[in-house]
Amino acid sequence: ELLTYIEHLVKTYSILSESLITETSFEVKDVLLYLHNNYKQKITIPDLSRHFHVNRTTLSDRFYEATGETIITYLNKHRINLSAIFLRESTLSISDIADEVGFNDTAYFAKLFRKYMHHTPSGYRQRYYALSQLHKVDEKG
Repeated sequence: ELLTYIEHLVKTYSILSESLITETSFEVKDVLLYLHNNYKQKITIPDLSRHFHVNRTTLSDRFYEATGETIITYLNKHRINLSAIFLRESTLSISDIADEVGFNDTAYFAKLFRKYMHHTPSGYRQRYYALSQLHKVDEKG
């Protein structure tokens, strides 16, 4: 069920960002696709620069012009959005979720999660668990 939901999210996210991708340069499209396909791995600007055979400053500048965000910010937001799904839809531990979305440091993951989602990972999970319980009560009438 979780994998189906994630596949749905990826398709939806791809559709939503399709207009962004079609309006950007060839290199940026490839970088976006690479980030979405490899978010679990450690990704650095020098590695991307070598992979795409482009100067790191040029790569960073073009990416920022196309998306309005740095490569690392974009990647981290993508990882955090995926982790939010895992927190809502699974019982995996927070450290397992952090690892699953590409963070090897749980404290850093928690810091970024709070920055972008305005909750700690455990607080976010508790909030959505409580909301799901309210919906169950409402459905029973």
